[in-house]
Amino acid sequence: MAYGYGLLVSLVALFIEEVSFHRYPRWSDMLRGVVAAVLENFGYRQVLALWQVWGAVSAWHGRPAVWETMHRTGFETEEAERTEDTEETKTATVGIHN
Repeated sequence: MAYGYGLLVSLVALFIEEVSFHRYPRWSDMLRGVVAAVLENFGYRQVLALWQVWGAVSAWHGRPAVWETMHRTGFETEEAERTEDTEETKTATVGIHN
């Protein structure tokens, strides 16, 4: 029942997106979306459930959750970074003189 509901939600979302935005110019593109919706319910969800069980068992054994730092790149232009550096320098200089 849960697989059917998950598949239904994915297919309805795909249909609404196509009706609203016409993002798929070819039928093969739409077919890829349908195949992805089916595979999502028979693979990804099971792996996700295993990871959740693994995390729960680790927590029961008292192992701390360790999160690594993610360094994101590509969201700012070089000009924005230079402006940010200049503003930080101004703030630091003002803080020293006061």
